[in-house]
Amino acid sequence: KTRIKSVLHYKKPAFWVLLIAILACVAVGVFFLTDPTEEPDVESSAESSEEVSQETSEEVSEDLGSLEFIALDGFAYAVSIGTYKGEHVKIPVTYNGWDVTQIAENGFADSDIKSVYIPDSITVIGDSAFANCKQLASVELRKRYCRIGRNAFYGCSSLTKVELPRLFNLEAYTFAGCTSLEEVILPEELDQVRSNAFDGCVRLKSIQLPKAVTMIGTRAFRGCTSLQEITLGGKITTVSADAFASCTNLKDIYCETEFMPTWSLDWNRDCNATVHWVNGPFAEPDGSQGLSYRRLQYDGDLDYEYGMSVTAKGNCTDTHVKVPEWYSGMPVFAIDNSAFWGEYSIT
Repeated sequence: KTRIKSVLHYKKPAFWVLLIAILACVAVGVFFLTDPTEEPDVESSAESSEEVSQETSEEVSEDLGSLEFIALDGFAYAVSIGTYKGEHVKIPVTYNGWDVTQIAENGFADSDIKSVYIPDSITVIGDSAFANCKQLASVELRKRYCRIGRNAFYGCSSLTKVELPRLFNLEAYTFAGCTSLEEVILPEELDQVRSNAFDGCVRLKSIQLPKAVTMIGTRAFRGCTSLQEITLGGKITTVSADAFASCTNLKDIYCETEFMPTWSLDWNRDCNATVHWVNGPFAEPDGSQGLSYRRLQYDGDLDYEYGMSVTAKGNCTDTHVKVPEWYSGMPVFAIDNSAFWGEYSIT
């Protein structure tokens, strides 16, 4: 009897242990059943984020991929429009691990783009790169040195303002036919403004030529009918034929050089601008301000091809008149008949 009782008493605690174990299992089961409800949200959120990132990446890749990149010597690319159909172009700094250093010749010519961003990596803008982009209104160029080719922005009739990067020469026809261009900021290093650079820029009212400029090319500012005055710096040596031809509203050209530049024949055809010598021996002497002049025509019997003749006292108020050797960039060769007839104030 005693053994039977001890056995019974031994098994009784096992029942409670079993019961507790069962309850613990139920609690754990409930925990695992409720916790996973949050996990799918986290996973779906992560998947959604990955999808958005992937879509953005694909969109950018597709955008860059539609531009055309031409491999150059030296592990670099030139870029052109390719199959790009957008209105706003941002030239990338790199492509496939190589720098994008050039905009190809005719690269975006005749396209419908409205704006372009050109980064520091670009060192060459090819000939006619943006020629005849009629809707191009905004060009953003960085400050690094860049060579801009001929006709680069020829005929960009919507372009109103541009600030150029560091460069030494403004090539022929760079902005010719930019009929809406009102303001151009030129770099201090600029040495030459070559032929037809601003030909036909009818809304260009003023332009500050850097003091380093030595040469104004043939027809460089021809037909800039809104241009009213311009200053030539102290290093100017050459003003080429028709440089300011048909600049009908150009009244004053201020020349700061101390040495007489080479003024080509008809540099101011159909232009009545007066050249004012700010420095040096060519500045108008006392007693000559206000005299009236006419331009001489070439005469084979006389030893000149171009020059000026005094026609009248004009607005000169001096009683001691001094006829200058030079006027408006040309030598004064003659005094017209009766130029000072009746000017009794002259002593």
